[in-house]
Amino acid sequence: ITETYIVFGGATFLNAHPASLQIVLGQVVGNVHPRGAAYVMLVLEALMRAFPAEGGQLLLQANILRTMLDSCAAFYNEDRGSEPERVVSLYLTIFARALLASPRLMDGNLSSSLVDDASFGPNELIQLYFRLFDYEISSGGFDMTRRKLWVLMSLSLLPPTESLYGGVLVDHISKGLAMYTSVNSEETANNSSSAPYEVGQDDEEETFLAGEENYKALLAKQCAQDVILTTNLHQAVSGALEGLKRCYAP
Repeated sequence: ITETYIVFGGATFLNAHPASLQIVLGQVVGNVHPRGAAYVMLVLEALMRAFPAEGGQLLLQANILRTMLDSCAAFYNEDRGSEPERVVSLYLTIFARALLASPRLMDGNLSSSLVDDASFGPNELIQLYFRLFDYEISSGGFDMTRRKLWVLMSLSLLPPTESLYGGVLVDHISKGLAMYTSVNSEETANNSSSAPYEVGQDDEEETFLAGEENYKALLAKQCAQDVILTTNLHQAVSGALEGLKRCYAP
């Protein structure tokens, strides 16, 4: 229901009900089983796809980004009872959208995120992206969307952008380029395309078809304007490498 409000209501809904949205997400993020987390992602993805900067601030102010970071830290440090890979991959996708719009958004949370005295900072976060890049969270096209988004984020955080992540990304530039090569090959050779996030219905789950046609039309319009589809990956890589050349030229 909340996802539908975001899709149909857009900026009008977001401006009128930010506190309500924060309350709803604050109650469920990190507090539901993996199946529930998949549905929560529908809301988060709708929010961050259409309003990455505003949505990122909304999640930051409600400490929802911090909750997701702590879950990622627990997973990275192999904390007992941590959320599974498929949920952590969804959180990383939300971070990617947020950082693509606001590279410094999570600086304060990353410097203080602790799980059992094990720190989780910019280096660990980027390493987690590398680690889960090939993890399949969907049987549909969203995995293509997610991987391309992760590559675009990593490119955007390289110098000369001022961010906490530039150093580790430069140190592991070969891994970043391997991610780009993988996505580029999948887009071209396999004729794959990006697709919106969706959750498959179980046989026992009820489906509501009222307004479905309008919903799909609005969703398609929003996805067509998504940075993932409007950004040429090859040009993004070329621009990032040119920026690095200027930064490190003698």
